[in-house]
Order: sequence, then C-alpha cells, then structure tokens
Amino acid sequence: MKRLFRIYAVADIHGNADRLSVVEKNVTELKPDLLIIPGDIAGLFSKNQTLKTLGALDIKIMAVRGNSDIFMSDRDFASIGIIPLHLAQIQKEGFKLVGINGALPLPFHTRIRFNEKALEKKLMGLVDSKTILVAHPPPFGVRDEVLGVMHAGSRLIRNVIDRRKPKMVLCGHIHERAGQSKAGQTLVVNCSFSKFCSGVLIEWDYKGAIVQFRN
Repeated sequence: MKRLFRIYAVADIHGNADRLSVVEKNVTELKPDLLIIPGDIAGLFSKNQTLKTLGALDIKIMAVRGNSDIFMSDRDFASIGIIPLHLAQIQKEGFKLVGINGALPLPFHTRIRFNEKALEKKLMGLVDSKTILVAHPPPFGVRDEVLGVMHAGSRLIRNVIDRRKPKMVLCGHIHERAGQSKAGQTLVVNCSFSKFCSGVLIEWDYKGAIVQFRN
C-alpha cells in the first residue's frame, strides 16, 4: 500500500501574525508533505514579514494570489521558494495541481480579478478528473454565500467544474463558508481561515481523499 500523501491547505491569512503562528504550528504538528495557500496571503503592509515567515517553514509551499494580494507577485513567491500555481500544471502522486490567481470584483472591490472569458479556454485545457484546482474564490453556488443569501462565487470555476469534473477545488475568499460540499462529482473545500477553521489536512491514499478541518 502506498503511503498517505498529506496536504495542509489554508486561505485568507491576510498577513495576520497570529494566523501565521497558527499556520506554523499546524505545519510543525501535522508534518504534511505540502502546504497550499489559495490566496489572500499578505495584508497591505505585511508582505515582507509574511514572506519571511513562510519562507522559514520547513515545507514545500504552493500558492495562488487572492484579491487582497495587490502588492504580491509570482516573482515574490519564487524569491522564497514558493511555487506559483497560476496556470501551472504540476503532477503529484495520483493527481495534479492547477491554479489560478485573482478573484471576482463582487461582493468586494478588488484589483486582481478574473478576465473569465480569456482564462476559461486555458483552464479547460489544463483541468481533468485527476486535478486539484486551486483558486481563491469558490465556484458559483457552492460555499460562496455572503450574509447567507448572496452568491459571490466564480462562474468560471463553476463552468470548469461542470465541464471538466476535477477531483477537488481548494478555495477561500468567503470566510464564513469554510467547509466542504460537493458540486457534482467534485469536492469543493473552502479552507478560509476563520474563528472556526485554521485550514484543512487532506490525506490521499489508494481509496481517495480524507479531509479534516482544523479548529
């Protein structure tokens, strides 16, 4: 039997020192093979310290940028060894990782946003049933309710799910909707940092994925 491949995923750190400390603690305790961050990594004035803290972690990190990462670039990621996932296709044990930077403008103003039509064709060519798609916003209609009523997810991500049926989507953005739900055959995991969630541990074995949320 193959050993478990362990992923720790957490979104929406926002450069908060307490959240970074919790991430560091979880990495130390869980000993995952990989840390994935689906966006909103740093705050407006915390980029350098956030990068310094993440760069000191003894773990491989992959990430996409969220709507708040306006001063963060993929070049910044690469400077400390974080692997940018935007429109990348990275093969792992029994699955592959594909990512996309940015978010939609609603319900929040954002400077990093999707040009959905331009990106849709590229994503469709990268994603298949063995893909973990890493995006900042959730897909439209799944784990994306704001104030319990307004759907604020990405129609692009939803279209990719409906047509390409990825194995999993890792996302954040809507802090109050951390958790997991199914969209057809795809497991959608919102791993946004919140009062009740400090990310998720995903363990892969020959049967599939086991998702455990961290309090």
